[in-house]
Amino acid sequence: MIIEELTVTAFQQHTRIVGCEKTRRAICIDPGDDSESIVQAIDKHGFELQAIAITHAHMDHVGGVAALNKLRPEAKILLHKADEFIYTALPEQPAWIGIPRTEWPAMGFDFEAPPPVDEYWVDGQSYKVGELDFKVLHCPGHTPGHVVLFAPKERKVFVGDVLFAGS
Repeated sequence: MIIEELTVTAFQQHTRIVGCEKTRRAICIDPGDDSESIVQAIDKHGFELQAIAITHAHMDHVGGVAALNKLRPEAKILLHKADEFIYTALPEQPAWIGIPRTEWPAMGFDFEAPPPVDEYWVDGQSYKVGELDFKVLHCPGHTPGHVVLFAPKERKVFVGDVLFAGS
């Protein structure tokens, strides 16, 4: 397992590219922004992007989905169905936390509507990336459809915002 981490957005969110060393297949977990840097990291490792894997649909985790989807349209977009209403409301999310509309462009929050979801996460499902096996665990709370991705063989878990410093 190769993990490349990028810190993006004004919220300092962590986007992770997780790839299989042997097959060079990869997923991008929570592309909050900066799709160009994400693609550079993918290309640096010689990865083929299999999916855009979303732990939850807050803007700092999905703000870069549309741009990344344009650069890598073959990658499936994966999200839990219970977060779809948050995902489709992406262009309005900055207002939810009180950011004045006039400040959105300067903060990088002038989002376009996100592309459609290709597949929905289901609690307990297995998801393969090359030879990597992930178990999807539905962990509602932060959002109704929040999931974590657990790779038991590698002893790694990608938690989105279920756990973070100061929470």
